[in-house]
This record gives sequence, structure tokens and C-alpha cells, in this order.
Amino acid sequence: MDELDLSNNFRHYGKYVITTDLLAFIGNIYVRKISLTGNGIRLIDAAALQKMKYKHCLENLNLNNNDFDYHQDWLIVDFNLFTNLRRVDFSSINGGFTNNIPIQKRYNKQCTLDHLDKSLFPIHTCNTDDIVIRFPSSLEFITASFIHCHTSSINSITFKGIKTLKMFDLTYSSFYDCNYYFYGLQNVRVLNMSHFKCSVLNPVLLRSGLNLEQLIMQRSSLSIGLKDDPHGKFLHGLKRLQFIDFSRNAFEDRFRISTF
Repeated sequence: MDELDLSNNFRHYGKYVITTDLLAFIGNIYVRKISLTGNGIRLIDAAALQKMKYKHCLENLNLNNNDFDYHQDWLIVDFNLFTNLRRVDFSSINGGFTNNIPIQKRYNKQCTLDHLDKSLFPIHTCNTDDIVIRFPSSLEFITASFIHCHTSSINSITFKGIKTLKMFDLTYSSFYDCNYYFYGLQNVRVLNMSHFKCSVLNPVLLRSGLNLEQLIMQRSSLSIGLKDDPHGKFLHGLKRLQFIDFSRNAFEDRFRISTF
């Protein structure tokens, strides 16, 4: 079977938990694409994915527009059970899904409440996190847009397992700012970070994206963030870039030649 579309099927019956038996039943069907979008799913039983008999056949999994709670941080890890997964969509996930994403390291650093008004706020100590997320190496398309990220202080996010990712869509899935590091983007071709909150911007945020061909950052406050990058470090080293979209960032001045 090419596709099993169960969109909006469970919401009407109050089935907010995908049980092991239910997913085992689905997993007994040889299917390439499964859509569970718009079901208000809050929980998938921890053993459910492992019970799927034909999970190695799945190439496309759509989980968008659900309500996974904070216990579901392991779900991203278990995507690795689908060894032939090409495309995954977990966009527009409500609830506290990102609250418990695994943290590799936590430590303190000095930070301010607002980058634009340092003179008004005293420097204080806050916790910063190193986050590691592992994806199946078979993935070619990841849609992780419109995810509300509750964690405010990030030091780095490392993506592991990515080998041939054609499109990574993170639109509207911004943290409090862009003052952190992205690691593991070496094999990403197209990156969409539109509507990120980059008024505070780490100039080497994307340094690992050595093979990026397209970078899309519409309306991401770059007119403010790039002012603190006088030496043009932001795009330095991204030599394979063929297309850049920085539209709707309210730029008032010309770009410095060093920016490109």
C-alpha cells in the first residue's frame, strides 16, 4: 500500500493516546506513507513503534498538528527505528513537546535579558544547554516548523545522523534568540529559518553548514542581528551557497561587501 491516511480520525472519538495494539495493527500493513495529522494526539505508547512489523517499509511519516506532551521527547529518537524513512513532518506540534528534549550538558554563563537594552538590565547568570538530536540517516526532508520552543537559553544544538538531507524546514521554530551554535548541518542542502528571532545573533551560528546551497531567513530580525557582525562571519565558509533569501528583514543600510 502506498498511503494510509488517518488524518483527523481519532479526534472525534477522544483517542488521544496511540496504544501499542493500535500501532501494531497499523504496522502489520506494508505501507510507505502514514499520515496521523490533526488528531490531537498527546501520547504514543513507548513500545508502540517497536511493535510495528513493517516499520522498515515506512518512507513518509506525517505527525503534524498534534498535541504531544512533554513526555514525548523520546519520539524523535525513536524515528531511528524507521531505517528507510525519507520524509518526516512534525510541524505545528502544540503542548510541551520540546520541554524535555535530551540535554547533553548544562552550565552557567553571563547573559542579559535584552540584547538591545544592555544598559538597562544588569548582567546575570543563566543556565545554557547543549542539546543533541539524532535523526535517521535515510532522511531527505524534515519539516519541523511552527514548534513553540520553551527553552530560552541554548548554547548549542547538534543534529546527528544526517547524511543526505535535501530540505530542513524550521520556519517559526525559533528559540528566544539566535545566540547559540548549530552543529551537524554538513549534509543539509536547503535550510529554512524564516521567522527566527535573530536580533541577537551568533555570527558563527551556521558554521557547520559547509554544503548549504540555499539559505532562507525571511523576517528573522537580521537587520538588527547582522549589525554585530562587522567582519562578515555569518556567511563565511558557506562557499556552496547558490541562493540566499533575506527578504522582509527591514534592512535600512546596504550590506557590507564583507557580508558576502
